[in-house]
Amino acid sequence: MSSENFDQIVRLSTLLNCNYELSIEVAEIDNRISTNTRHLKYNRHLDDLNRRASVLNSNIKQLQERSSDLSNSIQRRRTSLIKRRRHLCALQEAENSQSIPKDTPSQKINHLSPKAARSHLLNHLISLFPILNTDDSFTFSILGLELENPNPIISSSALGYTSLLTQILSSYLNIHLPYQIVYKGSHSYIIDSISNIRGNNSFPLHYNLKNDHRYRLEYAIYLFNKNIQVVPHAILRPTTTRTRSHTR
Repeated sequence: MSSENFDQIVRLSTLLNCNYELSIEVAEIDNRISTNTRHLKYNRHLDDLNRRASVLNSNIKQLQERSSDLSNSIQRRRTSLIKRRRHLCALQEAENSQSIPKDTPSQKINHLSPKAARSHLLNHLISLFPILNTDDSFTFSILGLELENPNPIISSSALGYTSLLTQILSSYLNIHLPYQIVYKGSHSYIIDSISNIRGNNSFPLHYNLKNDHRYRLEYAIYLFNKNIQVVPHAILRPTTTRTRSHTR
């Protein structure tokens, strides 16, 4: 064998060894790439799971806050009912101690002085429609229903009871309300027959409205407050008149 052929055999063997080593390195690189790809896939999956866990934690927190608010609302109503029961018991005891029996016909009330008859009727209204301050932010409730409540059914029912109470007061005390109230339970409304309004002049005293009609409710509450302002003035007017007559 010539030296030239031997050199070619050595070169070929060297190339084969290099090719084998390269194939091993390529396999290792492929393995690393596959491992890194799996890691990236797992990392993306882990990020997705973390995002879902964050959303679930946020929902759990909101549910816990809502549960806490509901518990506080239930506790406030329970406290309000306890106060109402005590108030009713106190009124009944006071009424039993008065000279007017509980079952006195309404005709006999006419023989009382106007002040005594008015006081008797107002005491009955207070017992029928107890109004309480639920917290320190001037939030009031009537019959245990808050006037400013995120639940539209509760707020509408509270407005309905307030409308009924205002109507009864105006009838008992012979007070003319400037704006007519039409009592329909939690779907009551008020009529503005004074202003020159085109179209429908009745405005809803309830929250069962679309968002673009909330301005009608705000105006209805404005008119309703005007009616309420008339009541104390009418109650105090006879006292003021008598005071003026005594000073003359």
